[in-house]
Amino acid sequence: MKQYPTQFKKGLIIGKFAPLNLGHINLINYASTLCEEVLVILSYDEKWLKTLSARDQRVLTLKNRLRWLKQVYQDISHIKIIFIDETAISSYPEGWQAFSVLIRNALEHLPYSPDVLFSSELAHDKFYNEYFPEIKHILVDVDHTNVPISANEIRQNLVEYWRYLPSVVRQDYVKRVCIIGVESTGKTTLTKYLAKQFNTAWVEEYGRSYCENVLCGDEFLLTSEDYVKIAAHRKCLEETAAKNANNGVLFCDTNSFITQFYHCLHQGYEHPVLQSFALTEKYDLILILEPNVPWVSDGLRKCGEETQRQKAITLFQGMLAKYLYDKKPVMRINAFTYRERLEKAISLVRDTLKSRD
Repeated sequence: MKQYPTQFKKGLIIGKFAPLNLGHINLINYASTLCEEVLVILSYDEKWLKTLSARDQRVLTLKNRLRWLKQVYQDISHIKIIFIDETAISSYPEGWQAFSVLIRNALEHLPYSPDVLFSSELAHDKFYNEYFPEIKHILVDVDHTNVPISANEIRQNLVEYWRYLPSVVRQDYVKRVCIIGVESTGKTTLTKYLAKQFNTAWVEEYGRSYCENVLCGDEFLLTSEDYVKIAAHRKCLEETAAKNANNGVLFCDTNSFITQFYHCLHQGYEHPVLQSFALTEKYDLILILEPNVPWVSDGLRKCGEETQRQKAITLFQGMLAKYLYDKKPVMRINAFTYRERLEKAISLVRDTLKSRD
């Protein structure tokens, strides 16, 4: 790789990155253009984490924050990322002396001798000069002119400042809403409407695409192995869509539970792999569409006759109880018109987005 002249040899950046945002990225980018090497130290504090909301405690784990940094900068070879654990020392600002010891121990262990330290916190300037007098301290975008945001502001209003989150962070913070129900209850249509309403991504019912593209539109050809493939690939689609979601929400047209339901309905038993998928998947809101709208044929649906539909409904309700849907964030939508269903769904999603659980 061609080397360009730099102003400093070794740079240092220290932060919580909770969450990693474009302000942090601006800081790291700035430092990396001035230094031959840059060491980013993630400082983790379990005490501090426990003071945050349930949502932030769940998302802002050490491994998540470390992964975000590594994923964003995995293709920049002169940036190295490590972490320290400051849980056992006093919190800021009383713990500065002990904190400086942690930093020096980490630097000696590598070893790494920085000649410049970059930050965006004017309040830290005094402490860095006191405890690291041999390291030049450069303040970057202190007044947040280039990136008008802070991690605290993001934690307080995630949806408002969603645009400042990298895609790898969005994937972990996004609220996931899943729409389920028996055949011909308007799941796909409602999912599309909601995605348009909230201007965000959605995940298709992959089973339909699989049947059309792999099995030539003939569901009779489905085997147990096919159902597992459908569930696994649908989950991959969901994770990809989560990175591209807008406004803090992602909509999913069915889930592994529905794949298990159809496997049981058509194959006669519950598949253990699908059971594992269904029991471990997590959503912030699950909307169950009740079967009180007219059944509509689409070329693939099989339960058009009343006896068939009642059999499917009975199985579905029984499996809901088995898969503990009474203990999950589940809401039933039983309106008789599509317009009423959409209005109810929009209201429930808005309530979910307000929650910091």
